[in-house]
Amino acid sequence: MSLPAITEAMCKAVARRDYPFALSLANQAACHMGGERGLRIRRELGYCAENPPALKHWQLVAENRCPWVPPAVDEQMRSWLHEAINAKALVEAGEKVMPIMLVGETRCGKTSSLCVAAGRMGIPVYRFAMAKAIGSFLGDCAKKIEEAFMEPVLVGSGLWLIDEIEGATPYRRGGSGGEQERTSAVATILTELDNLPTGILLAATSNTADLIDKAVLGRFRVVEFPSWEQLGDDERMDFAKSHGCRVNPFGESYADVVKTARDERVRALIGDAP
Repeated sequence: MSLPAITEAMCKAVARRDYPFALSLANQAACHMGGERGLRIRRELGYCAENPPALKHWQLVAENRCPWVPPAVDEQMRSWLHEAINAKALVEAGEKVMPIMLVGETRCGKTSSLCVAAGRMGIPVYRFAMAKAIGSFLGDCAKKIEEAFMEPVLVGSGLWLIDEIEGATPYRRGGSGGEQERTSAVATILTELDNLPTGILLAATSNTADLIDKAVLGRFRVVEFPSWEQLGDDERMDFAKSHGCRVNPFGESYADVVKTARDERVRALIGDAP
């Protein structure tokens, strides 16, 4: 959305007294300005990293690394990003940006890739850990999910990331109390996804899509990362270099390479100091 379009939408939001939405639009305008001026405005609005908006279920994600991703994944991410950048045109035509779900092994770059996409749009990323919504009391999980989905509507601007969505979206089987609770959670998520206002950018991550309810999968653009074993030697090396790892990464895993790169950075920073 261009700066004039954001300004026009902000004026309309103020006219109808939709102040939370007007505030989020003002933040988007500040992101477009960039530089010290834009940062100062964001601080005054309370949207900077040091003073994020008060949210009960979502946390601001700080991830600055730009990882290497396989070409097929990069192509699909660019396609989704193109839709997200042109969300206004889709909304005016009665469409909305389909939520995106990244599926892959631990530390393969799912969250980092989403943060890079959000950075190109000039918006923050907020994460909701689905595991925290799972409770032992009947109806507790559904209630937390309903509350969580209400906050993006109030704040507006941002990329809203549901982390490890498979935690509450397994195949619905009924049976025990725990399974019934998860079945209720799936139904709640489906309802919230269908009722999500146009213009809200939603994403999700999962280690596996095999256990996720098909009705939930059908509401996302699913992008799957290849397993570590499926990568070629050059691709493994490219991934390792994107994390600053200089050792031979062959025969390891995504997580092992990330840990090795971290150990190298730490040794470079503190050396052999006690």
